[in-house]
Amino acid sequence: RGLEIAVELAIAYNGRDLPKEALRYADAAASLAPNAPGVQLKQGQMNLKTQDYASALRAAEKSVSLLNGQLRADPFKPDHNLQLKEANTLRVTILEAQRAADPDDANTYFALAVAMRDAADSERRISLLKAREYGLEGVNKDSKLSECSVFLARLEWELGGAQDALDRLKGVLADDANNADAARLREEILASLRQQAAP
Repeated sequence: RGLEIAVELAIAYNGRDLPKEALRYADAAASLAPNAPGVQLKQGQMNLKTQDYASALRAAEKSVSLLNGQLRADPFKPDHNLQLKEANTLRVTILEAQRAADPDDANTYFALAVAMRDAADSERRISLLKAREYGLEGVNKDSKLSECSVFLARLEWELGGAQDALDRLKGVLADDANNADAARLREEILASLRQQAAP
């Protein structure tokens, strides 16, 4: 409950354009919930308002790191994917402000390039999730549409759901052991998992 109150007060002060007070409650919320990416994101937004770029960036990066961890466990969760996009967009905004404040710092340009690439990746994840939804609809309407199932498996693998993809391909190959596309994709995924597991 203390966390909810701190977040609500931070948002209220922020809405009244009292950034110092907003930040005090945002800091309190962040310390009460160090592993809540949404709270870290809010803190980053409020730090940005007070032009404390270093703290804003730390909070945004912590949010990204926490969300990436959550997406490894559940890659298809829409809320986490949207929050990741928001956190990456915040990183870009902070770094653009930092660049404007100190246009001669080469490290800021490098960090901005990395943040923009990550923001593009999180945008792409959201598009892939939407594509997956349509693919699932296609398979629901015709479970024998193996081409769609193989396509879905590739999407799921790209999103980080290797096991989901393998389970889907297992179903395709159980129906049609000679499906070359499914067999090829299965081998590709297994080879990549072996490579990741190698010391």
